Amino acid sequence: GRAIPDQREQYSGKYSLRVTPDQKFNANLPNLGVKIRENPGPGEYRYLTFAWKKTQGNALCLQIAHDGKFGPGPGGGREGAKFRYHAGPGEECFGASLQVSDKLPAQFVLVTRDLFIDFGEFTFTGLAFSPVDGQSALFDHIYLARQLEDFELLKMGK
Repeated sequence: GRAIPDQREQYSGKYSLRVTPDQKFNANLPNLGVKIRENPGPGEYRYLTFAWKKTQGNALCLQIAHDGKFGPGPGGGREGAKFRYHAGPGEECFGASLQVSDKLPAQFVLVTRDLFIDFGEFTFTGLAFSPVDGQSALFDHIYLARQLEDFELLKMGK
């Protein structure tokens, strides 16, 4: 897949990220390596928010790299944690993902998740933007927060 800035459609700001199938990923993004904790201290987080959009196909997926790798496995998080979110009527993406909606988001939809509840404690090291099938998908407005109220600060900057 390819990832390119798209200034025609965005949830916030001037650009979104348009990704073509299958996916664009990096399990070790420079300077990410942040700890996800139940009670985050300075430099630690618990919540993730992002916006996504896709009009055709059966699924789209956002994968969370943990400890330098994607998908379920030992080394961080709870046993059986999937470390992926998907939307659409299709099967779980890459054999293991949490479905956040059974419909593709035809317009930008904001998704907010509690990473600790979903996956346990781990070190967040990268992302995979995965349109999976059909047409490209758009991703935008990706933020981490220590507490849900922190996301309110984003509204002030819109």
